[in-house]
Amino acid sequence: MAGLLPYAGLALLAVGELALLGFAASADVSETYRAFYIDRSSSCLPQPVTGAFQFGRPISAGRATLPEFDAVAICGVAYTGAEGTWMFGPEARFHFAVPPGTQDLRFTLEGRRGHQRRLLVMANGTSVGMLDNDGHADQSYGFAVPRALLADDGALDVTLLIEDPPEPRNSVAARKFNFFIRSITLSLEQDERGSVSSGTAL
Repeated sequence: MAGLLPYAGLALLAVGELALLGFAASADVSETYRAFYIDRSSSCLPQPVTGAFQFGRPISAGRATLPEFDAVAICGVAYTGAEGTWMFGPEARFHFAVPPGTQDLRFTLEGRRGHQRRLLVMANGTSVGMLDNDGHADQSYGFAVPRALLADDGALDVTLLIEDPPEPRNSVAARKFNFFIRSITLSLEQDERGSVSSGTAL
């Protein structure tokens, strides 16, 4: 009889795991919560941000200025170091509380050498260009953001999307380091001299 106890324990453990799996599959949670915690198909779990920033002032993604970066970083970034932070997964999102009535803008992203990546850059859901980084040098990329894309209250959400999202779902590939961000900047287009086309290295 005593010999059966280990098997009974294993059986109970298996039943418990099945119950947890069943709960996870039927849990009444938001899509973002399910994708992050249950399916593990996304690295983007939106965090509350203020969107506070200053026009034309680079927001360093490094550890020393983390509070400023956290004020605009909604999700998709992790493992901050002295020089910046990683885009962690296929998507990263930033929110800027732009004052109403603002004119055309320019979003600038400074990256570090290392990973060859193509990133689609979107402003409030509309594509504003493609970042094509060969991974061989530190570069800055500028993207024009027309005022017509701003929300009625001026809000701007910038999304970075890896051109080829990781597959399959429910894989560690959905949470891998994709692009190292040194800084991001939102400027008034009229203040930028010698501006370049979207996605071109500055």
